[in-house]
Amino acid sequence: NYVLNAWLPTLFTERFTDVHAAGAGAYLMWPEIVGIGSRFAAAWVVDHWLAHQRASLSTLRRGSSVFAFLGQGFFLILAARQATPLSCCLALTVAAALNGAHASGFKANYLDLTVAHLGLLSGVGNTVASVASAAGPAVTAWT
Repeated sequence: NYVLNAWLPTLFTERFTDVHAAGAGAYLMWPEIVGIGSRFAAAWVVDHWLAHQRASLSTLRRGSSVFAFLGQGFFLILAARQATPLSCCLALTVAAALNGAHASGFKANYLDLTVAHLGLLSGVGNTVASVASAAGPAVTAWT
């Protein structure tokens, strides 16, 4: 998400030459706003399904993660292929909404694994994710 947020304004200003930096911000605020709301919605859905015993906790965690990864990947690819800034913004907004399922997927799984060592586990997990997201562009450019 860090690299994506850093890259998107450049994508908009280079891909859509009629969009300046301030205009890119007007488009790119919507995926963030929707992403915040989708985290709350995903948490409500998972809590509702758990309360009504529609699925086990591990099934919901795995399902949320798979749904979020595949859906977000599809819409990010779709966003990169759009011809207009509005259609690109719409695809990015759907991707951000699907990203909300991650909060109910693997991110919440830290709490399921351990309460006593939650800080250590989430710190290591987030460090690995940050290193991977920082190394990704360099590896991609190198290959």
